[in-house]
Parts: sequence; C-alpha cells; structure tokens
Amino acid sequence: MASRDARDVAPALLLVAGLLAVVAGTWWQVASPDRPAGGAPGSPVVAEPVGAEASVLAGWDRRRAAAYSRGDVPALRSLYLPGSGAGEADVAVLRAWLRRGLRVEGLRTQVLDRRVVARGPGRMVLRVTDRMVGAVAVRAGGVRARLPADRPGERTVTLVRHEGRWVVARVV
Repeated sequence: MASRDARDVAPALLLVAGLLAVVAGTWWQVASPDRPAGGAPGSPVVAEPVGAEASVLAGWDRRRAAAYSRGDVPALRSLYLPGSGAGEADVAVLRAWLRRGLRVEGLRTQVLDRRVVARGPGRMVLRVTDRMVGAVAVRAGGVRARLPADRPGERTVTLVRHEGRWVVARVV
C-alpha cells in the first residue's frame, strides 16, 4: 500500500521538485521596487572580505529553512522588509507547497562565495554565490521525496535592520 501511495504522489512530487529547483534558483533574483535608506543608486562599492556579515546571512538562512519546514508563512514573511518583492515571491513559493499538502524539510543554503559590497549603519549589501541543497518534500502521510539541488547562482542581497533584526530588503 505504501508503494501505491508513493505512485499516487509521485507526479505531484515531481512537479513540486521542478518548481523548487526553478524557483530556488531564481527567487533571489526578484528585484523589489523599494529602496531602504542609504540604498540610492550610485552608492560607492567597497569590496572586502566578509566578517560578521557571514553569520548574519547564515542565521537568516537557518530561519528561512525553519519557516519552510514548519510551513510558517508569517515567520517567512518576517524575514523580509515589508513590501519586499523578494519576500512576496518567497511567500508565494511556500504557499504553493502548502496548497499541494507538502512541507519542505532539510532546506539548506550552500554558500560558495560571499563578499561585502557595501556596509553602513543598519545596512549591508552582500554579493553571494549559493545554491539550495538537501531539501525533501514531505506529504502529510509521511511520503518523502528528495528534491534536486539547484544550480549555483550569484545575487546581490541587501539586508537592513528592521525592528531590531536583520531582514532582506532587496535581491537582484
């Protein structure tokens, strides 16, 4: 019976796996029209090795993975500056998983490279090369399907301090 359940779920899991692979590779690339304070075009670009910025980004990635694992839309939304296009796109992806009766567990961001582009009080801009790996789609009955890792992608992530914590404002 378990194999029949798996056959019944397989087409949906394949569709969702494809969606995750495509969206995970592109969701960061959604540009939002908002600009946090100090984010005007033409700001000086200063490239330097990442220090504390790496832990800010890693913590953010862990909270995002936890929100996906729990299917927690409000927690995911709280990781983004209100009105962020990247945040809206990410929330739409999570909702698509939930509509299909699936949760995504084990989502991990494998960071291949990161550099500080700009840093100021309450604002950091990082150029990141990463990919999503380790994700498993889980159906309520326990049927699990490993999702493919996406291809590495480079994006520029702007994080700002909002209500006492770092949130993503913009991704291009």
